[in-house]
Amino acid sequence: MSVTHASALILAAGGSRRMNRPKFSLAFKEKTTFLEHLSMIYHDSGCSPLVAVLSSQGLAEMSHLKLDLPSALRVVVNAHPERGRFSSVLAGLSYIDADKPVFIQNIDNPFTEPDILKQLALALPHFDYTCPVFEGKRGHPLLISGKVVRDILAEKPADVPLNLFLKKYTGCMVETLSSRVLANINSELDYRAWFGRKSY
Repeated sequence: MSVTHASALILAAGGSRRMNRPKFSLAFKEKTTFLEHLSMIYHDSGCSPLVAVLSSQGLAEMSHLKLDLPSALRVVVNAHPERGRFSSVLAGLSYIDADKPVFIQNIDNPFTEPDILKQLALALPHFDYTCPVFEGKRGHPLLISGKVVRDILAEKPADVPLNLFLKKYTGCMVETLSSRVLANINSELDYRAWFGRKSY
């Protein structure tokens, strides 16, 4: 399967309490935020549709920023982000073709690379989902098949960790040479560890 046959869902509705600012607005490069970088990676890789899920507060804060986002990116709101990650998945999948595989991308891991997306896509036809692995540890992003997408939309599970929901499906762990698939930037210390500088 090609990456161009998949859609992409960027989850950015978390409260970011430990960062004291929305993670989507963190600087990936001097003039590029996490959301700008990730949305362009998926856009340039040919994913369509491309959806980002924000909280109501995040959407309000984004309106004050001058972000350079692909015109194809659709921003939707999770009205209840306190219900957890799966609530954002459900909010985003409602705007995505249920017959297409979907990359599920957490905003707190901004290091997604086109080559990793290609590896995940190539492995998917034989499995229900694929995800990258570095030295035995599972990372991000996750690629789920159209079957899993349809099941999620049909069952609408509430307050269930996504990894538990996926236990009934067959998955492929794709070995990578990049430790960056394990990144999980939840605090200023995490940011400094991965970027070697402050987030502001």
